[in-house]
Amino acid sequence: MIRKRRLFPALLVAGLAASSLLLGYRGDNGEAAPQLELSGNYFFRNARVALTGGDGLASMRIEAGSARRDLEDSALKLEDVSIRRGNPPALSLVADSALLPNKSADLSAQGNLRLAFGPSGTWMAKAEHARMQTNGTRVTLTGQVSFSRADGPGGSPSISGEHLVLDAEDMTARTDRPVRVRIGDVVFEANGLNAQVAAETITLDSDVQATINP
Repeated sequence: MIRKRRLFPALLVAGLAASSLLLGYRGDNGEAAPQLELSGNYFFRNARVALTGGDGLASMRIEAGSARRDLEDSALKLEDVSIRRGNPPALSLVADSALLPNKSADLSAQGNLRLAFGPSGTWMAKAEHARMQTNGTRVTLTGQVSFSRADGPGGSPSISGEHLVLDAEDMTARTDRPVRVRIGDVVFEANGLNAQVAAETITLDSDVQATINP
């Protein structure tokens, strides 16, 4: 079960200004300081973003070559992005760009998107787009998705389709859309899938067909 909690974004940046800026920081007494509001446009290089929970601990860390917010749009636009959840990371994503909306909306990323997943990052995913909850728990991949072990033998399973949801707490991959699974020379096609990533077990939902495709 996913535990929902209120998240507070924190942005620490350096580059264009001599000083650093911290949004949503905590005071020395451990109490959360008031959220800071910036007016106008701003642009920073080499930005570091920490998304924290009510306990003040970082649930997800983001590094970007640049961060920009326009006066007309409160969303934070990130370029050359790296996102990590956990230490060691149970989820690590890189992409050309990402959009971090104000409030608690999902983060979105796209462009040369690569994702490492699993207790030791042994599963790799590629996709055109990703939507990630701001606590990094769940990532939805869409558009020419592929998911497979990075260091597995030739018989290790690989999953492909147009939609896949990864859960970093349960270590699962699932979809309710058409999907293809290849294990060695056998290719399975089905509507829907649930995979236990750590145990490497896959359950296909319906309309399952299998072909040998060496």
